[in-house]
Amino acid sequence: MTKFKKLNIQKLYKCQDGQVFLAKDFADLVEKMRHDARMYKFENNSDYMEFVHANTYAYNGHSLDISNEESFVLSMIDVGLISEVRRDS
Repeated sequence: MTKFKKLNIQKLYKCQDGQVFLAKDFADLVEKMRHDARMYKFENNSDYMEFVHANTYAYNGHSLDISNEESFVLSMIDVGLISEVRRDS
């Protein structure tokens, strides 16, 4: 268990489209983003990550790492889909 989970520290994630999410860890963030995509029904985080990866690659040629939630979020930061990360203090 990481210190973040023990202390229940949350981070604020701001996406390129202006959406803001407060999440305790990467899996929590992906789950919140998945539920925010209301027009689509995703069974799990993996389905959502595959969908975002396919669309990101199709529209701007960037490939996202979808091996796990942490890699997915970090690759979203690398390509600019998540523009800001702040610790909630």
